[in-house]
Amino acid sequence: QVWARNPSMSSTPPEKGWKCPVDGPPQEHVVCAPKEAKAKADDFVSAAESGGRPNKRPQSGGGAPAAKRPLQVQTLVFSSPLGEEAPEDTRILAGDYVQQGMNHGKKTFLKKSEPNGDPFWIYYWDSRDGKDASGWWIGSSVGGDEIFAWVDQHSAMPPIKGWRIPADGPRSDVSVILKGHEEDAEMPEEERLKKVKEVVTLLESKVDKAVETSKSMLDSEGDIFEDGVRAVSQLLQARVDEIEEAKGSVSRHGKAAKKQKASGETEAELGLLEERLDSSLGKAMKEMGRVQEQLGKCEREGAEERDAKIIEEKLPTAMELVTQVEVAVEEANTEEKAMKVRDLIGSCRQKVEKTLDAANGFAPEAQKLALAEFTSLRERCNAADSRLSLWEGSGLNTFDEVPADPIEIDEDEDKPVEGDSGDATAEPDEAEVEATQENEPALDEDKTDEAVSALDTSLPVAQLLQLITDKVVQVETEAKTALDTATVVLKDDSAGNDVKLCLELLEEQYKAVRKAQNVLAGQVAALEGKEDVAPATVEAARSFAPRLEVARAHISQELVLAKRQVLKVQRKSREERDIEAAEIALPMAMEAVKQAEDAVENVVLEAGDLDWRRKQMETAIHFGDEYGDEIMKTMEDTQLAAEGAQDAILGARSRLDTQIK
Repeated sequence: QVWARNPSMSSTPPEKGWKCPVDGPPQEHVVCAPKEAKAKADDFVSAAESGGRPNKRPQSGGGAPAAKRPLQVQTLVFSSPLGEEAPEDTRILAGDYVQQGMNHGKKTFLKKSEPNGDPFWIYYWDSRDGKDASGWWIGSSVGGDEIFAWVDQHSAMPPIKGWRIPADGPRSDVSVILKGHEEDAEMPEEERLKKVKEVVTLLESKVDKAVETSKSMLDSEGDIFEDGVRAVSQLLQARVDEIEEAKGSVSRHGKAAKKQKASGETEAELGLLEERLDSSLGKAMKEMGRVQEQLGKCEREGAEERDAKIIEEKLPTAMELVTQVEVAVEEANTEEKAMKVRDLIGSCRQKVEKTLDAANGFAPEAQKLALAEFTSLRERCNAADSRLSLWEGSGLNTFDEVPADPIEIDEDEDKPVEGDSGDATAEPDEAEVEATQENEPALDEDKTDEAVSALDTSLPVAQLLQLITDKVVQVETEAKTALDTATVVLKDDSAGNDVKLCLELLEEQYKAVRKAQNVLAGQVAALEGKEDVAPATVEAARSFAPRLEVARAHISQELVLAKRQVLKVQRKSREERDIEAAEIALPMAMEAVKQAEDAVENVVLEAGDLDWRRKQMETAIHFGDEYGDEIMKTMEDTQLAAEGAQDAILGARSRLDTQIK
């Protein structure tokens, strides 16, 4: 359990600013101080209440007054140049604000008012709730919901200008000025210089330690954690705020020294001290830049990790839900089930869309992953919704899936499917599939006429419709069996013979459905030509036509898939044959090349180089008959070997060209 909280980041528990309870406003009368400093704490409270200096001193155990420096309580003056003519929301804020406590590492100020008056606080809020919530605020409580003014600045003290009243309104011309400064008081030059030197030296030491702490963390070889970087950032920011406040103090000392007509040496030394503060400020700001860069990196990594965990939590659930939707659509064979599936699709789509909306605020990499995965799930939901809509519109409860655009195929059932050569693993395009489709052979008109003439229109209406119903159901059942078989065969990497048999089965069922459609059309026409047949009977018979059309569309779709699969099998078979032929031809081609290389090597050995051949010819000419015949014979042998090598090269090249083609 937690009873109190203080947002200060100080190294020891702060005296003021405690919230009791943790979600309430700071309690101005609650003080946390060491036991031996109780009197000092009481003194501080008394000073805060009276708006002035402490009115009593802490006493030591022996009764003698303890030496202590009085606490300096700062007061801010909130004013408008319009005075009483200022708007109401500005006039109620005007007045003196007394320093009372700390919030987010900076001082808070409470307006002096009547005992029963409304409280007005000036306080600072950092960026923990976002940049839009950071800056200096005026509200009825520190961190409360009721606010009156705001300025988007992050200085150590409330800024003088730039306040917006109300907080979301335009900038106002009001000013917030610190009331009175210690530096403005007259004092000896030596004392003034001593005070400024102490402040500058202390701040230089603090900045050096803060920078050293930052470098030791950022330059370490181990892991760098976001909390550590944030703590260093706050430490450096505190040093920057102290330097800015000190620069204001040194500037006021300089102005006061001029008023007292201080010596030129004193003014020059004050200027040098101010330059030392600027140097320390530059050092702190430079290191602050490194820290902010590392903090941004840690925040991005943390955001990526956090968002990735969200995706890991939500994605499996969403995938399971989409899968349930798809299965439910496949099993929706009644109106009641279709209505339940419709509700399930709506719920699934809502969850997916909610996650997609949330993904817009994810870190970049996590956002890419979330958008890709959940967009795919949304498309699957839409596809399931389309299938369900087509099912509801078709009136068919026998088939599970209805294509959005039925594929019309006119097929020559006796012509085998052939494909061009190509990559066995490539997906055949639509042109290749269409190239395998020929016009469907005309149905046997005699048999159709026989079926129509066999319809006895004198039968009772119920019996007449039952005959048509039985025929349509028989065609639907056979078509569904063929589709189930095709689903199994075409899903797996089945053998070529199985695919061809599946194709033949689908083509047979396609013809059967087309025939049933023609027969039904003839029967409806025959019923329309009979005067004694009621129109309702004709409409009932005509209502079976959409069911046959849906069955035909399904088979058409599976026929296209089957033809593609056949093309794949044929291409794969050709590829395997080509590979086998290449494995046989390659050693032969390599042997031919080797023979050509050996022949060329023999020619080179027999002919020798150019100087050796020239010497042989000169010897033959010089010695004539003694060596000439022998040398000439050698040259002829060399020529024959060269011609043989040339033939071997041509033969090897011809064999290689053949294999390449």
